[in-house]
Amino acid sequence: MKETGTNHLQDIKTIHRIAERINNYDTDYISRLMSEAAGKQAYFAASVMQLTGDLEPEASEDMLSLYLAVWGLFLQYPGCCETEVTQQQFERVQQRNISMFNYLEEEDDIKLFGQVVHDDHKRLKNEAIMQYVSHCFQTLPSLIQMEMNDYCVQLIGIKSFIECFEEIAEG
Repeated sequence: MKETGTNHLQDIKTIHRIAERINNYDTDYISRLMSEAAGKQAYFAASVMQLTGDLEPEASEDMLSLYLAVWGLFLQYPGCCETEVTQQQFERVQQRNISMFNYLEEEDDIKLFGQVVHDDHKRLKNEAIMQYVSHCFQTLPSLIQMEMNDYCVQLIGIKSFIECFEEIAEG
């Protein structure tokens, strides 16, 4: 089994290929990703539809693309195709991320704020996917323009799923 995060450069290249196919509207590839997600990760697929359903159309499309890129990357880890993310697992990880965001909301020291975020990203075994997600949240107009509550919900949701898939991939 491939170990998560063992080759950062390879993961970056893989994410780039996945994102390129999604962003170029490779409908066969997108359909396959969606179908595999629905068949192998039912909670993930249902949650993605729920999380993106209330957003403005462009933001919804961009978030769906990000979730599909996450799924596309973790498809290469056999455990993620065999073991489903559960609601209980997701809620446990999500609550930890909410707690971290609540802590950061109260933090006035920008250096400490940056260090906490940096350390949290370093904790991930597959930093490349979170770097890609962070980049999209900082550069895609539809995501930048989201209401702050929607922005936080989406960021926490996608980060939580990344962490859930890492847990599964690590066995």
